[in-house]
Amino acid sequence: MSDLKTDLAALRIDQTARAGGGSRKGLWITLVLIVLAVAGAGLYWTMGAQAAPVKTAMVTTVTGGAVAPGAVLNASGYVTARRRATVSSKVTGKVLDEADHRRLVEDAISDLDFSVLEETTT
Repeated sequence: MSDLKTDLAALRIDQTARAGGGSRKGLWITLVLIVLAVAGAGLYWTMGAQAAPVKTAMVTTVTGGAVAPGAVLNASGYVTARRRATVSSKVTGKVLDEADHRRLVEDAISDLDFSVLEETTT
């Protein structure tokens, strides 16, 4: 009988070797590292988010030549684009006018088989 008790005692799991059993040193180290990372990110954000110094200057108007009264800017010439713009749709397809659309609908209706409907009505 005692041999059975020793065999059963050998099957017992040691509580210190169990996961989560023992010290939580790793958990505390992880929490401290997370708190330090958040504090460092907050310090970096507050120190780095300062506005750049702005220089101001007084504006003076200079009159010269023939200027229309009250005109702020006079220009001549034409406007050209810096880049060529491309406009496209997300879905490729064919643009149809009203006549093409009507012709497609008529073709679809002519392809339908109405013989089943004619048999049931007679």
